[in-house]
Order: sequence, then structure tokens, then C-alpha cells
Amino acid sequence: MKIIAHTKYGVFEGVENEYDEKKYEDIGKFLEQLSDLTNFSFHTDKGEIYFTKEMIADTLFILEK
Repeated sequence: MKIIAHTKYGVFEGVENEYDEKKYEDIGKFLEQLSDLTNFSFHTDKGEIYFTKEMIADTLFILEK
């Protein structure tokens, strides 16, 4: 499973992790609350991606199984 972020700067894919139902549900609940955060980051195969509050509001986040 991984997080995919579609932004106006491009599409960014998080690091692939082994699927686990509990973790999938927990990450999904976390992503539902993302708009309340002032910043957010996640790992990709090329490094860390950082989002400001404004960027979070303008991004489509997908949690892929």
C-alpha cells in the first residue's frame, strides 16, 4: 500500500509498504483529518515530500492498497 498525492506540481508516490488492514484503516482515518494540519510530509523513493497547509488543501491524496 502507498500514498499517492496529485498536486499542481506533479504526482508523488509514497514508498510501497506491505498491505495490512489495520494500518490501512489507521492511515485512512489520518488522511481524513489532513485538512486540519498545518503541514504534512511522507517518504518517497527519492526522499521526503513536504506540504504546507495551502498545498494540503489543493492536493488529492489517494491511499492505494
